[in-house]
Amino acid sequence: MNTAIIVALISVISASFAPIIASYLNRKTELELKKLELFENEKRKAYSDFARSFSVLFHSTPIEGDEPIRRILSTIYEAMSSSSKNSRKLLKELSFNVEKGHWDTKEELDLLYQQFFDCLDSLADEKQNNPS
Repeated sequence: MNTAIIVALISVISASFAPIIASYLNRKTELELKKLELFENEKRKAYSDFARSFSVLFHSTPIEGDEPIRRILSTIYEAMSSSSKNSRKLLKELSFNVEKGHWDTKEELDLLYQQFFDCLDSLADEKQNNPS
């Protein structure tokens, strides 16, 4: 068989598979980007909910019942599921303090506030270092 014919056949076969392969790779990339977008949206919502949940502690009214504490802990755990190892460590320390459910002294409340703001700083750093 003539080498020109062999080269022509290889070219025809390659040309017929190239669009299929390109389409597959494009679709795979689109799916990966969509997954990343969904993850980043969930992460952003978890961090926002976490920050918002603590507003009850910053008001001068006393906390009534366990529901606000449960809500705060829930948002901490949600944020932990999307955060870096360093942020998870800070969130875990904060959750131990929140689980107490009461803060009898100004020092205990100040520690809670400091832990909260340390967590916010760490989460903000994550968002800056890994923008979506």
